[in-house]
Amino acid sequence: MKDLEKENLQLKTTIEKLKKDNQKKLKTISSLNTIAVSLTNFKDVSSILREILINIQDVVDSDGGTIYLTDGKKLSFKHIINKSLKIEHYDCDNNEKVWNFLDINKSNENLVAVNCALSKEIISINDIYNSSKYDFSGTKKFDKKIGYRSVSMLVVPMLLADNTLVGVLQLINKLDENDKIISFAKEDEELAQSLASQASVAIDKYRQEKLLIQQSKLAAMGEMIDAVAHQWKQPLNIVNIIASKIKMYINMNIPITDETLVELSDEVIVQIKHLTNTIDEFRLFLRPNRKKQKINIHKMVSSVINLLKNELVKHNVEVEIIGNDKLEILIIENEFQHIFINIINNAKDAFLDKNKLISKKIIIDVKENIDNIIITIDDNAGGIPNNIIDSIFQANVTTKEKGTGIGLYMSTQIVEKNNGTLSVENTKDGTKFTIKLIKEFFK
Repeated sequence: MKDLEKENLQLKTTIEKLKKDNQKKLKTISSLNTIAVSLTNFKDVSSILREILINIQDVVDSDGGTIYLTDGKKLSFKHIINKSLKIEHYDCDNNEKVWNFLDINKSNENLVAVNCALSKEIISINDIYNSSKYDFSGTKKFDKKIGYRSVSMLVVPMLLADNTLVGVLQLINKLDENDKIISFAKEDEELAQSLASQASVAIDKYRQEKLLIQQSKLAAMGEMIDAVAHQWKQPLNIVNIIASKIKMYINMNIPITDETLVELSDEVIVQIKHLTNTIDEFRLFLRPNRKKQKINIHKMVSSVINLLKNELVKHNVEVEIIGNDKLEILIIENEFQHIFINIINNAKDAFLDKNKLISKKIIIDVKENIDNIIITIDDNAGGIPNNIIDSIFQANVTTKEKGTGIGLYMSTQIVEKNNGTLSVENTKDGTKFTIKLIKEFFK
């Protein structure tokens, strides 16, 4: 009887342990799914790295964690968190000054992070003070200075599906239920590798989007330079005519009255003012202002129209702004201008195939309701083909023969970053784009 009771007790203990293990596994799976979803929502590398470090330390019960990212042939320090020391340091993605970096080459393979980067394999160490394979002098120096004891370490390569190295994840001091330092298990390696892969995909996606933004800016810059060149032609021609006129007076010995000189001078001043205004608008558009400011929507759109004026006039395209001329939004102006430049330019290009139209018109309507600020851009250029309208905001989708498909993709990214939506629909005569912004975020 006693043996049966003993067996029952052991069985009960085993079942309880299995229950705990299953609960932990279910919690881990749930955490992995949550992390995967959350990583797609971040728009900068620092936030991605912070999210991955905090979560991976929770999942594998690690006290400390560090992430290095590849920067050419270097591993650049990006983020470190240590729970017990309450330390968090990071190198901002836009900060040129790197706190620490390691050259990825054979001469540095005694450094565990570099070795991991070179081999692209997981490295697990039970106690770094008993390891002779790697140089941990820097870690030991840190321990002595802070009063810490680094013991177990897990170093994981951050790889994409094609085995491209994105960075290195370094975890320190695995903790048991009683906060005692133990070695990292095989299960920890698998979890860390899974999370490192998720982080790699998120970081690569961010880098690709950043590249697209740069390409979009270069494309917009080219269009703006072309627009400025067109706008400068007429005033420069007028100044040239005035100069030729003065030269003709001199060559033909025709007396120039003071009244004529004043008249010609005034005309030159008018044209120079026009040139100056154009270049000022261009400089404002290109200036890398990263601060959000309260901007009047009507004035911002008018500025864009002024930049594109000559091209619009050249193709007989009329742009009209209607609606509430008092509405303001808190935005990065030159970034938001890209949206209107892209959409207006797209409409202008669509009009090129519609030369029979008597009136080529774009109407921009600014209005609001209780919850939203709504801006519509409506044209009568015939609309977007039905077979691509549902995918028009995807990268590399374009209706133009030589288009890149970047403009509208970046436009929707900018709107979404400002807590809004950008949608499109075909109307009876053309296309209507609608920007909807939540008023709560602009108070």
